[in-house]
Amino acid sequence: MNLMSAYSRLCLYVFGLAAVASCAPQVGAAGFTAAVRTLERVFTEMEERLLSAPSLRMRYTAVSEGAFSASLSGTLSVARPRDFDLDASGTFGGSPVRAYLRSNGQVLEGEANGRGIREEVPPALQEAVILGLTRMGILHNLARLTAGAIPDRASGGVREWVSVEDLRFAPDAEGPRPGLLALRFAPHVSGQHTGDATLWVDPALGLPVHREQVVSFPGGRMHVTESYEFLDERE
Repeated sequence: MNLMSAYSRLCLYVFGLAAVASCAPQVGAAGFTAAVRTLERVFTEMEERLLSAPSLRMRYTAVSEGAFSASLSGTLSVARPRDFDLDASGTFGGSPVRAYLRSNGQVLEGEANGRGIREEVPPALQEAVILGLTRMGILHNLARLTAGAIPDRASGGVREWVSVEDLRFAPDAEGPRPGLLALRFAPHVSGQHTGDATLWVDPALGLPVHREQVVSFPGGRMHVTESYEFLDERE
């Protein structure tokens, strides 16, 4: 997996951001603006690193509690230009589920509890899945897969459809292990605030590691916890 370029630069951003955050009461508008731009650059470079990698393979878990319960795990594999493999197993809404979605570059096919999927590979499939993961979490597209649907905005437009707003440093957020950079933000879908998220990034690799998000529904709130482990291609 070729994701090592620019990692040292990201570390400089992280250390610079920590310095700004530690003296926040003393900095003026210019310092605040610089901190925001630094955070945006960290987030953008993380996404572009994932999008431009010739190949990547990730193991994930996604658990939700509250308004809706789910517990899914599996792997996501992407190889340029159009190879794709996503699988999931566990429970969704209290029911067992096994699902997969695969492409060899020509045809996208899959199955979810006996419900089949087969269609031409949409042009923005990989972008939709990767930006869907970084901005709103992988559970959304897993939920679609369990219903026999392909990832949201796989035909294009995911960048405009879901955005990251109010991005800020969260130094007091307790992550899964020490040494991670915590970014807190508000995902907006079609311009609407849908919840609040914290994403932990490994500053040595520039990759997402862990995510916690609260999603608001008319009937209540759902707490989602996701973990990501990027694998060597031999694993």
